[in-house]
Amino acid sequence: MNVGGEEKIIIAFGFNEDTASPSNTVYEYNPANNKLRILFEGSEKASESIFSFNSDTPLPRMGCAMASDDSNVYFFGGKNDNERLNDLWAFSLSDYKFKRLPDDGELPAVRNGHTMTYHDNKLYVFGGIHDITWELDDLHIYNLKTSKWTTLEQDSPRKLEKKANEK
Repeated sequence: MNVGGEEKIIIAFGFNEDTASPSNTVYEYNPANNKLRILFEGSEKASESIFSFNSDTPLPRMGCAMASDDSNVYFFGGKNDNERLNDLWAFSLSDYKFKRLPDDGELPAVRNGHTMTYHDNKLYVFGGIHDITWELDDLHIYNLKTSKWTTLEQDSPRKLEKKANEK
């Protein structure tokens, strides 16, 4: 991604082996000068995070998806120590602050290990893992202008058939 006229790579969240817990730190790597810097010093332990629904900081997590436009990096879902998540956050590349985005409309189920991409003021979330034996192949769209989720595709007929046969 291009940040301030330079090619940069944003690295965020993940798992910290030293603390054996998910992270919510955000880094910027500049391949031109081989420098890594912290943009947001997160908490490495979920117990140190603010758990309120209106928190200004997302919970530490791993397995989330991220996408970006020219001014923000967006993060959706993932898994912390205790649960899978389905919250959507914007991280501003100008002031290095998080903002939780509204979750109006058809909110996707909790998930980790999914993909997300940005195109034309929309975020597209596909697939992931809902539970240990429940992989998803659904497609959801978040419109950044209207702040609403819509579901384009629920689980495929193959998945629905498999779920029906397991009952």
